[in-house]
Amino acid sequence: AAPAGASSIIVTLDRGDPMSLDEYKHGYIYVNDAAGEGYMYDVVGHPGGGGEDTTKKIDIKDPVVVALTTSSQATLTKNIYDGVNRPYGDPWDIIAGVAPVSIPAEHYFWCQVQGPAVVLQEGGLFAGRGVMLSQRKSGAVEVLKQVIPVLSGSAGRELRGGASPKEVPTYTQKAVDIRHITDYPFDPVDPEVLTKFSGQATIPERVLGYCINPRVGTEHALIYLTLS
Repeated sequence: AAPAGASSIIVTLDRGDPMSLDEYKHGYIYVNDAAGEGYMYDVVGHPGGGGEDTTKKIDIKDPVVVALTTSSQATLTKNIYDGVNRPYGDPWDIIAGVAPVSIPAEHYFWCQVQGPAVVLQEGGLFAGRGVMLSQRKSGAVEVLKQVIPVLSGSAGRELRGGASPKEVPTYTQKAVDIRHITDYPFDPVDPEVLTKFSGQATIPERVLGYCINPRVGTEHALIYLTLS
């Protein structure tokens, strides 16, 4: 709880693990339910220790706009640039940016989020085409993929996890499907190749940018980042 204009918010933690001193400093606390819902505040500091059902005072940068009550629910979240590491292919990874040089562990560094960047390439890229985080090579990018319908005039099958194949309406298809089939003529079972089966390609959580100058797989390509 906190009155309007307060410079700190008193919260009761609902997790069992104790907090480290200033663990959420430079992060955020946002009110997700009840009084004050929809407001977010920058965290400037807080004490450590405690655990579930422990009361803590969270110091914030700007004063509370709408008074909070004991019924208000708030969430603490770290800054996305706190404790970054190399992504490992999860489509839900939050991508902070690209490191232009090698960085030792536990060091600060400049993270590039926009403009031309040299990035490890996985598979074939195409100039002007979007790129996404590779799901096969850690720290690399691959060509942006989306679920593409089946070729026009053909009956397609839609595959869903835990479901049986079923007939679905036909669609008009363009060159994207043909291009990928041509690129991988001897590997039709590759789960990341676009085929006539809807659902085999990946819908990325975030587009990283587009390719300026492609190379070959395992080399570095020139990518234009659009993360900010």
